[in-house]
Amino acid sequence: MLKRAQITEDSLGYETVLVVSEVDNTQWLFPVTSEVKGELNGTEKVLHPYEAWGIKGDGRYTGMSMKDSEGNYGICVGPKVLDFYYADSGRLWESELEHRYLQILLENKNTGEQISKNCYVVTNKAHTYNTYPDGHENNILGEAHFDIDNGWFQTGISYPGSINASGSAALALDNVDGSIIEFATDKLDFNPSDYRLLQITILDK
Repeated sequence: MLKRAQITEDSLGYETVLVVSEVDNTQWLFPVTSEVKGELNGTEKVLHPYEAWGIKGDGRYTGMSMKDSEGNYGICVGPKVLDFYYADSGRLWESELEHRYLQILLENKNTGEQISKNCYVVTNKAHTYNTYPDGHENNILGEAHFDIDNGWFQTGISYPGSINASGSAALALDNVDGSIIEFATDKLDFNPSDYRLLQITILDK
């Protein structure tokens, strides 16, 4: 199995999430630190991806069903969760989502119990870029930067090539939360903050 991201001594203090692809029999690690520092419109902003890995959706996801007819949770994830090599110039088109079925492995922080949840990717999370402005068509909403890789965590900064980059959502202050998985509903039957995210498996279906 190919490990596409090596965790080094520089990563000490980081938690890690294993991503396994059953599509091409590869796997990779990415660090989920307890703290990510950045700056938002001249003010220091700290994100906490380890604690905030999973969040309930709001806005357009308010009132949506928690699961589909097959029992899969509807979710949104950054493009690099599904494609480690996703380009920073990517457009985040729906047609790019080829393998939408995932299984996530969680561990209860108090009991150590592990549970799995089957999921279906409704759409990519476009607000997972690390710098604004950086070629965004609408570049007058302020300034923001976070010291993390693009494509993993929700920063409120849209990908410059995405449709969001041309409008008022180029920098979405309501989406600055550091999450990895956004559930496409405003109601859940478990509390994500009770669990640690251990593994994401991309299913070949």
